[in-house]
Amino acid sequence: MSGHAPKPDGFTGRARLLGLLDRSRESYWFLPASMSLVAMLLAVAAGPLDRAIDPLLPDRLGYGRSIDPDSARA
Repeated sequence: MSGHAPKPDGFTGRARLLGLLDRSRESYWFLPASMSLVAMLLAVAAGPLDRAIDPLLPDRLGYGRSIDPDSARA
């Protein structure tokens, strides 16, 4: 015997993971944290998605001209 603990098989590891997911779903922070993560991912993906659909869309909506010192003073 080498003194090492036996390596858990797939079922034991899967059961441990499912238990962790159940405990996290039961806590109060899971839903707000999940929604915040999804919102951040959508915010990051929105710009490239808009440009992929229509490359001139940001210019037509006026996003391009709002980045200058004069608009910061307004």
